[in-house]
Amino acid sequence: MQNKGKFLKLLAIEALLGVLLLGGIFFNEIRDFFYNQNIKQIDTNCSLNKSECKATLLNSESVTALISPKELYPLQKIDFNITANNIQSAKLTIIGTNMDMGIHSFDMQKLTNEIYNTSFMLPSCTIDMKWQVKANISTDGQNYQITYNLESHK
Repeated sequence: MQNKGKFLKLLAIEALLGVLLLGGIFFNEIRDFFYNQNIKQIDTNCSLNKSECKATLLNSESVTALISPKELYPLQKIDFNITANNIQSAKLTIIGTNMDMGIHSFDMQKLTNEIYNTSFMLPSCTIDMKWQVKANISTDGQNYQITYNLESHK
């Protein structure tokens, strides 16, 4: 009877350690799941290479994204601007879609009450790249993630 109690105690400890291990391994995914519940997703299906891209927020405010230059090459300085009323914060995330090139995150700097900016370089690659650009902005107490498309040459 005493061995059965020790066995159950060891089993409970092993189960707890397993849960903690899995929680640690999947911490980022678990955090992102709960964090993303409060973010309104807006997919513009707009290519930043071709023109400025506009999105409309839930409060009917307009957000405009713009890059310069339009023709992109690796290791070239790229300027990215977001324009909208009452932006409290802005962050940019860029992910390669046709090849894993990592996740590139950039904090955006406030230039005026309406304009946030960041500059970055894309990594070099052996093929022309397609990128997904996600602008995370906070405005009027709401969080938004606005998705754009981008292409760069090899």
